[in-house]
Amino acid sequence: MKYLSKINPVFKLILSALMFIYSMINNSIYPLVIYLGIVLLAMIMDGLYERVIAGIIPAIILFLPITSINYLFGSSLEFSLVCGIRILYIFVAFILFDSTTSLSDFTRSLHKFNFPLLLNIGLTITIRFIPILKNEIKKINDSFKVRMKNKNTSINIRYRATIVPTVFKIINISDDLTMALNMRAFGIGNYSSYKEIKIHTMDYLFIIINLILMVVLIWIF
Repeated sequence: MKYLSKINPVFKLILSALMFIYSMINNSIYPLVIYLGIVLLAMIMDGLYERVIAGIIPAIILFLPITSINYLFGSSLEFSLVCGIRILYIFVAFILFDSTTSLSDFTRSLHKFNFPLLLNIGLTITIRFIPILKNEIKKINDSFKVRMKNKNTSINIRYRATIVPTVFKIINISDDLTMALNMRAFGIGNYSSYKEIKIHTMDYLFIIINLILMVVLIWIF
């Protein structure tokens, strides 16, 4: 298992927030570039080079127009670059968390920190519902294309063939979810966990080292 995957998900979420704050309070390009380079190097050494490349490409696509617009509207070149780098920070923080954290570990970690059960379940359902819904919509659209065989269709036909089935599919998924929660006695008494996420010394060191690095870079520059 990779080192970043062993870090408690809540601590990685805290680091993502710290990275965002660090990028916002810094108006100098040097500490931003140095820290971002260190984080990217750590991620690449941890085996996340493919995710880094896949995530950096859209970040650079946003970086270029944001930097150019700020510069054209009278901002200095350094401040324009800083604004663009802040976008890179958002993407890198997301990649760091998403690439090394499973949803089940994240929810178990929230439970470890006494996060409210109702909000925890709601968050889990929301995150998992989006890809499920996307997959169901794709199935409905694919079946519609097969039935129509590339014929020209009116908006009314397309509405009845895609939107209506999608709405009913959402209702069915909601009913199944409600029955599943009732079958598991959701909200009644204590509940057990298949796997317990513990807090280790390296989790605290992970945050402390990053904080020290941020403070040192701010102090130097």
